[in-house]
Amino acid sequence: MTTITLKTIIFLGSARNITPPWGGDSRLGDRVIKWVKSVMESRKESLGADTIAHDFRIIDPIEVFGPNGALSYSGGELSKPTFFMD
Repeated sequence: MTTITLKTIIFLGSARNITPPWGGDSRLGDRVIKWVKSVMESRKESLGADTIAHDFRIIDPIEVFGPNGALSYSGGELSKPTFFMD
């Protein structure tokens, strides 16, 4: 029995970091990615005699577009949803 490791990249789709007028979490993406991480870390499936696992990396727009991030200079992020804009 061998273990096959799938290299996986997960793009976190939320850069929003502002509390909505009706309250709640300032960033829903944090809860989502916590759940995704737990699922990916515990997921091991069998395929015939082999076991399949994931080696994953999460790409977070707050880090990529943040200070010293790969795209910090671009200004391409949308951290405030359009319906919050004045």
